[in-house]
Amino acid sequence: MCPGEDSFLSRPVIRHPDLNPNNIFVSDSFDIVGLIDWQHCSILPLFLQSGIPAYFQNYGDDDSESIVKPELPENFNDLDEQQQGIALEVFQKRQLHYYYLAATVKHNQTHFDALWEDFGMFKQRLFDHASSPWEGDNVTLKADLIEATETWPKIATPAADGTISPCPISYSREEVAECLRLYRKVREIDEQEEKLKEILGVGHDGWVPNERHEESKALNAKMKAYALEFAESDFERQMLDRHWPFDDQDEQE
Repeated sequence: MCPGEDSFLSRPVIRHPDLNPNNIFVSDSFDIVGLIDWQHCSILPLFLQSGIPAYFQNYGDDDSESIVKPELPENFNDLDEQQQGIALEVFQKRQLHYYYLAATVKHNQTHFDALWEDFGMFKQRLFDHASSPWEGDNVTLKADLIEATETWPKIATPAADGTISPCPISYSREEVAECLRLYRKVREIDEQEEKLKEILGVGHDGWVPNERHEESKALNAKMKAYALEFAESDFERQMLDRHWPFDDQDEQE
């Protein structure tokens, strides 16, 4: 699965692990003059480091992934205020994604080429999720491994004679079906949590702006009460209460 030693994708590189506006110092003339928060950075091959930072990427959107230049809807002026707000948010996400790629083409062609490597994103996911079991999630990693078995001829590195060794792992049909069922459930929960974050105004870094703190806190209490009210069983209600993702944390405990 790893590129050959002579490939530019195998070049060791260092990259900032959390590139977001809070960690970028900009001068009055809009020049980047510093980056902070370098802990947890590592030196890895380019094929594992390439990617669009979370604050700028818009993966999952067809226009962004097809590198279509973003535009507002033709009927934007005819939309009501709420619809215009949604359209502007979509436009801004697409714009960040598009212009990050445009700047990458202009200033870092090697990185851009690495972004378009076949199965590059999948290999990164597999590498990142290999640590997930330590955080209590082995379903995502197993789903990745199942995908690896299904795409093995395309992602495996050929030997010197051009042959490809058999995939070293395999799963029964029953294992695959059960894992993918659980994976779909996990994805569904993750998507629900992301929607909650958007409603509460929680950013990628898990923080809420100071000016929105009290508003977000009150809204969170209402949403939790609503979820508890419509829980389908006492057990589900107990789990919701115990594991609600946005409860206050006492740092002294």
